[in-house]
Amino acid sequence: SFSSGLLKAGVMIPVWVSEGIATSFESGRLAGIHSVESNPSRTRGLADAFDRGRLLPLDRFVVMPRFRPDEGYDLGDAYAESEGLFQFLLTRRPEGLRNYLSALASLDPGDRSGPEMLSEFQSAFGSVESLAPAWTAYLQELSRLQSRK
Repeated sequence: SFSSGLLKAGVMIPVWVSEGIATSFESGRLAGIHSVESNPSRTRGLADAFDRGRLLPLDRFVVMPRFRPDEGYDLGDAYAESEGLFQFLLTRRPEGLRNYLSALASLDPGDRSGPEMLSEFQSAFGSVESLAPAWTAYLQELSRLQSRK
């Protein structure tokens, strides 16, 4: 993502963005000229983490600068949540995702605070509270689809 110019090196990018993009391309399956098919193993992991109540709260998740193995969450769940959130925003909020990535690309290199990162997220997608019901509905849909398999 950084070497291609999609993300700007030196800018503190929330980890869900960089890992969400990376994990979306793990399967190598393109769904069309403008989209990437979700990663089946990450989707199964996301549905399982959702069903078991192991996902990180959205307001905390969207401002995390990195994943750390000893902070009380499962790293596999965090990567699955990254891919899921990226896919959710790509398919359900594409204009917001475009605006968000453009805003990140315009930032100067360096660290930013959690409140700054939350404000940037909410500028593109609205408040976390207003986005949460659609995110939960998306997760419920994934869970239902995975339980049929």
